[in-house]
Amino acid sequence: RVNLVNDKTGGTRTVLTFLAIMNGPSPRKIDIGLDFLGRGNRRAVLVRDDMSEPAAVKIEHTTANDKTALSIETRSGGGFIGMFG
Repeated sequence: RVNLVNDKTGGTRTVLTFLAIMNGPSPRKIDIGLDFLGRGNRRAVLVRDDMSEPAAVKIEHTTANDKTALSIETRSGGGFIGMFG
């Protein structure tokens, strides 16, 4: 987690949570629940491997909460990153 504090307003706080996956030599599928986010909806940016193009990624802007589950497919040497805030 990254906590950002705006000193000019005396305490405005934004909490960003990151989820990162680095894959090894074999493609794989990973299912993960986001219960670590806690209550409430969060804006999410998800960067996934584009399974149809080896040198490309797909970027998705969505919302997530503690009830959300992600199904993540990674290619050989690929990965995933999610930012929730």
